[in-house]
Amino acid sequence: MRHPATSIVSNAKINLFLEVVGGRADGYHDIVSVMHEIDLSDRLSCRPRDDADLTLETAHPTLPIGGDNHILAAARLLSRRLGARRGLHFLLEKNIPVGGGLGGGSSNAAAALRLADRLWEAGLSDAALSELAARIGSDAPFFVRGGLALAEGRGEILTPLDLPPPDFPITLFLTNIHSRTARAYSCLRLPGRGQTARVDGFLDALRSGDPAAVSAVSFNRFEKTVLADIPALGGLHRFLEKALARRVLLTGSGSTLWSVGPAGPALERLERECAFQELRNSLALRTVEARFVSRSAANMAL
Repeated sequence: MRHPATSIVSNAKINLFLEVVGGRADGYHDIVSVMHEIDLSDRLSCRPRDDADLTLETAHPTLPIGGDNHILAAARLLSRRLGARRGLHFLLEKNIPVGGGLGGGSSNAAAALRLADRLWEAGLSDAALSELAARIGSDAPFFVRGGLALAEGRGEILTPLDLPPPDFPITLFLTNIHSRTARAYSCLRLPGRGQTARVDGFLDALRSGDPAAVSAVSFNRFEKTVLADIPALGGLHRFLEKALARRVLLTGSGSTLWSVGPAGPALERLERECAFQELRNSLALRTVEARFVSRSAANMAL
């Protein structure tokens, strides 16, 4: 018997501020980050199965659909906690680039927890779902709640920030480059004592709502490391900053670049440049204008 499916939006995030404070005894790193959910999204659907299996299908050519996938890992964790006996079948429509630093896998895991919680009628709290999400990935607890938050520890200590979403767009520069988080951390030179970037000034700029102020103080500790380690990405970054005459930043450990404000008029001028055409063709470069979303919009089911 075929059961009706329930769907949920699975949004990406931007690290507006990201400092890596130092290493930890458990092999992770302590960070201080301001993360905001944006409306670039996947869609995850789920329906009950007539057996006890947990399965996943997607048209994405490189995503694993077996045990390593975050969606199935999240569903297994919740199933074990609840003792659920009915299986679930997930269908993922993937738009967030893999390995782009936009938190797509973690977002999918949080969406899977919400859908499974609903279909198994568990009624778990955000805190309970976040505890399970933390076992999947450091960013996953953020996506359980969504919106805007200060993340500390390895990313699982979250302080919601009660601010309206910034009223300006951002432009994402998406490529076929896959940046690996483990590699980024292994190459990273940690700041010395007294050299860590302070989040206070950034939060003041965010509260002001001024896009120029936000752009001026946004920060990512990984940026220099990743751009040097991946020459093609570093070249794209230099080209965009010169061509757009504005700051272009990295999100997460890469590879997505972004800038404050729309880039349409400037990109129209670039269309006539051979260098831009070469970059677009070699890196499968595409641009997406995105908006910040609030918590209520981030958790909207379809």
